[in-house]
Amino acid sequence: DDFAAANDPSWGCRRKFILLLTDGDETCGGAPCAYADILDDTEDGNGDGVSTYVVAFGVPTGTNTLNCMAADGGTTAPILPQNKEQLVEALKGILSQIREEASAFASAAVPQVQANATDKIFLSSFTPLGDAGFWAGRMDSFLKPLPLDDLGRPDRSILCDSDTKASCFLWDAGDVQEGHQGGAGTYAPQGLLLQAPHPDDVDAVPPFDAGELQLGTGADERRVVYTQYSAPGNRKLFTYPTTAAEKYDLWDGFEIGYVVGNSASETAADERANTVITQVLLEKEGSVEVGTVTTPVTYLLGDIFHADPLVINKPSNFTYYTSDPYQNKALCGVATDPNRSPPTSYKWFADRNVCRRTLLLTASNDGQLHAFDAGIFRDPPSGSAECLLPAKDLDGDGTAETDEFSDGIVDYDEDDAVESATEHVLDGAYDNGTGREIFSFIPRAMLEPVRTLVEEQDRNKGPWGIDGSPRVDDFFIDPQAAENGSTTCADREWRTVLIGGYREGGPGYYALDVTQPDTLDDENVPQPTAGYTPSCFDGGADCGNVPYPSVLWEFQDKQSVQVSAGIWIDLELDEDLNNERDLGDSWSKATTGRIRVCTGACGANETEDRFVAIFGGGLGDDPFYPRGNFIYMVDIETGKTIYKKRVIGSIPADIAAVDVNGDSYIDRLYFGTTAGFIYKVQLETSAGSPMHLASQVFQTRSAGVNYNFTAERLRGPLTEVKRYDPFQIFSTGGRPIYQEIAAIYVAHRNRVALAVGTGNRWNLWQFDGQTGRFYMLLDNDTSNSTGAFVDTDHDGVLNITCSGCTQPLTESKYETIAPDDPNDAATAVNLLYDGNGSGSLPGWILTLAADEKVITETFSLAGISIFTSFQPTEVANDDGTCSRAGRSHIFIVGTVTALGYSIPTSGDLSDRQRYTEVQQFTTPPFVEQSATKNPEAGGGSDDHADYITESLGLIRDELKSLQSTRCRYANYTQNIKTIRSDTGLVFIAPVPLCIDPTSWKEF
Repeated sequence: DDFAAANDPSWGCRRKFILLLTDGDETCGGAPCAYADILDDTEDGNGDGVSTYVVAFGVPTGTNTLNCMAADGGTTAPILPQNKEQLVEALKGILSQIREEASAFASAAVPQVQANATDKIFLSSFTPLGDAGFWAGRMDSFLKPLPLDDLGRPDRSILCDSDTKASCFLWDAGDVQEGHQGGAGTYAPQGLLLQAPHPDDVDAVPPFDAGELQLGTGADERRVVYTQYSAPGNRKLFTYPTTAAEKYDLWDGFEIGYVVGNSASETAADERANTVITQVLLEKEGSVEVGTVTTPVTYLLGDIFHADPLVINKPSNFTYYTSDPYQNKALCGVATDPNRSPPTSYKWFADRNVCRRTLLLTASNDGQLHAFDAGIFRDPPSGSAECLLPAKDLDGDGTAETDEFSDGIVDYDEDDAVESATEHVLDGAYDNGTGREIFSFIPRAMLEPVRTLVEEQDRNKGPWGIDGSPRVDDFFIDPQAAENGSTTCADREWRTVLIGGYREGGPGYYALDVTQPDTLDDENVPQPTAGYTPSCFDGGADCGNVPYPSVLWEFQDKQSVQVSAGIWIDLELDEDLNNERDLGDSWSKATTGRIRVCTGACGANETEDRFVAIFGGGLGDDPFYPRGNFIYMVDIETGKTIYKKRVIGSIPADIAAVDVNGDSYIDRLYFGTTAGFIYKVQLETSAGSPMHLASQVFQTRSAGVNYNFTAERLRGPLTEVKRYDPFQIFSTGGRPIYQEIAAIYVAHRNRVALAVGTGNRWNLWQFDGQTGRFYMLLDNDTSNSTGAFVDTDHDGVLNITCSGCTQPLTESKYETIAPDDPNDAATAVNLLYDGNGSGSLPGWILTLAADEKVITETFSLAGISIFTSFQPTEVANDDGTCSRAGRSHIFIVGTVTALGYSIPTSGDLSDRQRYTEVQQFTTPPFVEQSATKNPEAGGGSDDHADYITESLGLIRDELKSLQSTRCRYANYTQNIKTIRSDTGLVFIAPVPLCIDPTSWKEF
């Protein structure tokens, strides 16, 4: 390995294979099976990921040695061709796999509302292409369980059909074709490419009209929109402008220079803009070259690198559904009209949209947010998921129930001929979707990167596009507030809003209203047009007078500032006056929730709820660039900043928001910084003591000149102005934090534990010798508790009560453990509850190796915590280049004890360890249910489920010891998995589901 890396500058980036061709049994002695196992990484994780193919020509059956060489080498079984033709086909089949492989860095998307999304899994991948502005992206849909090939990668050769309804491939939303139209390879588009014009099918010279560009509401058209005029509500098709104002606006967005009224200048700008539009919308052709083999590729979707896909279907906020916070409640002190439309009830809103179509959304480095058809409710049935309609108040008692007459029989409506257990189930089912694109959105901030990628044709060196994962939730807002510039409290209603950032694509965030894709019939069943296209794309009275999607706002942390008499300019804010804008690249995904605020004198009628997006300031051009050292809170209704506080270090991580008392209001925030500090914000409020939203004067700097501006921001009482300021609770000693802190509820202590790892995620191959860390810290929270993370006097400084503690706390007060320390359950200590019993605080610290970096957020479930670290390797070559590789360590540890629960293949409980090793980079873990509703092949009705190996079974059984002795178990688990960078699947652990046999009638 060292020799290969030293002599091949691309060694760390290559897939490695051994092809063993023989005409008989192995007779050389030695241990070929053992060596094949060592070289392979799919089993034990100790080798270099070298897959061994065994081809035995003329051998009728595989011998023991040949069988185990293939099995241990990761290719399952030897290939046994019996004649020349079979040998040629066998070699072609192997070589077709040994080519430039797709890569995956984003995690999988699994629909969480399984009843309405069917049992699917969505996986993204991409193929890098030389001399191209956009790389070829895929977005594959499978019916679970995920079919795998011999190398543990998703198998697209098993197609779903009428006889195969589980463990099969449905569609690729990217519609990537291994061929060119009218040329070599296979070109048979099924979805997205049918919606895009091919260069040979349009006129030679632009501009083209919308019809030629296939933009519109037809089945074979796309709905690509962008934000016009830098203002909310101005959504426009991404086609050629027709007026001078629209042209100037688009040129400004593209950052194309021009001189108004200068014919030559405007003609040149027009040609550049037309070329960009054309190149974005037309099909793209490229080729993948490996040695002497060239594979043609036709594609449209760009690469999906860091952005995890997102699935949207019906509204599913359980807390709002059960509490219905605004039903029959006054808004801003004014009683609501009981007959208003729409009602203020979240339950009404969720029930009305219960059959809403399923969307698969993904952000791509082509500068677009793509939404794909992942399932529509159909009649007659053509899918496998039901649409459960809401109950109705049939007996007139004011309460809608599924058993209205308390006779044990489910009712739906008064027209039921016969009451039955299925009358509340609408005839029909969700289909599996087509993968066709529903819409694509280009934020205004992406217009310039898109132009650069088109003109420079170099994805390697060009800017990133939309590289951040979107998030979605339901909010009670005035949907016209951002566009109108003011909020009308009485016009607030429930809306579904998507919020996304750009990660390495640049600073900023965007918000889309995605509430209603389609008009509804009398039973609230969506009515799409042209089979699948959204009938509310252009809005209309039946669509709530809002088009789909509607652009609520785009956030850039700018402020209109008076720079001289009568002259106002939108400036990028620099409130720390360091001559750099405050907002960095938007690495931090928005965390959403609601808070209580008051305005004016804070009278009873001036207290209201605000739904907010909370995020960190992100990163500058590198971790040491002086940007991103602010925490932001933006009003989702208006897109305006209402809270912004400075901290030490940039904040690339998501903000953890905690509701400690279950009232659905945010009480605390936790986050880390690149300077190695963990911060806490105390937001505890009550109806009688909300936060004050007041007009205040701030200062910013531009071109070395300071300017004052006025803005409404949250503040504490006049006697406690720092009441809501972030304060440091822990120092890592300079180890940077890039991941979101997992706030874990610890029932045994009725407290919150904080779990997070360290490491430079911006540069995984930083070799500075700094040792990594993983922290599990208990926030005891009350001022009289040992290890309480509180600011009791609200001065912005931690007030710690333990002996020998510092402000902030450091590692010296916690028990430290090395990954390879003894792992004996008999001597385990409940470190998270009580520390080590010798003066340490509740919690523990896992010490990692030099240069080892935690690369995923912590996933905690049923007493275990899972995270992944990356140990980079780099070899300097004689020609001055270097080879970069590395290994991932997937940790499975007890949240309370730090005991390991990973059991290697062919191991037993005595081999239990804290981590397993994978020879590649892995994505964040995801969870899916073990059993599915997908029937077996041939139309059987048995549920399909993942195969549990012997070692996984041991992990499952051992995890039961962490749960209550009252638990009973069925054959169901929550399966934790991750994706390797070569798109292969890694099954981490099956977590058993506890069934508590409590009879609630006893209480």
